[in-house]
Amino acid sequence: SADGRMDVTGGLLIGDNTGNAYVGRAGHAGTLNIAGGQFRAGGMLAVGADDGSVGTVNVSSGTLELNRDTTQNGIAHTTLALGAGGTGQGTLNLSGGNLNTRFGVLIGQSSLGGSGTFHVMGSGLAKIGTDNGANLANSGFWYQRGNGTLAATVDSSGFTLGVVNIISGSSAPAAYVTFDANSTLSLDF
Repeated sequence: SADGRMDVTGGLLIGDNTGNAYVGRAGHAGTLNIAGGQFRAGGMLAVGADDGSVGTVNVSSGTLELNRDTTQNGIAHTTLALGAGGTGQGTLNLSGGNLNTRFGVLIGQSSLGGSGTFHVMGSGLAKIGTDNGANLANSGFWYQRGNGTLAATVDSSGFTLGVVNIISGSSAPAAYVTFDANSTLSLDF
């Protein structure tokens, strides 16, 4: 197998509900570019999933919708995992469009050395723990491990940072945000 790239520029692409989706796996690099339309992963989306893997997801317009979850590295209801497998490196760049997750986001894997970055710039909107048309019971979470980074960029047009909403549903557990020791917040100008 080799490195891969997928570009979504219009229409609707729906993944199989029987398994997780991967961008960068088994020691290879992968890139998912969403510049229009909608990509709906069938299972959890793992970016930079295994030792030596590098995964990048770029959302500049359109929608990335994640409707399923799994337990990832001991964290139940993970819908998006960035760099959460072995020494994998996973990055999500949200510069426009929308990211909707059913439950939570896991960034980094401290115990194994995987690193993750969630980079918000421009007018992107992330809704973590949305109903995604199913019900309003789902709560979102943000769990950033010691080698995880939340990055934000301010450009020459000013501070146009997108929004990240952590939504609390009507059923337990409630929404939460966790930043482990040594996790990073990076601001670029």
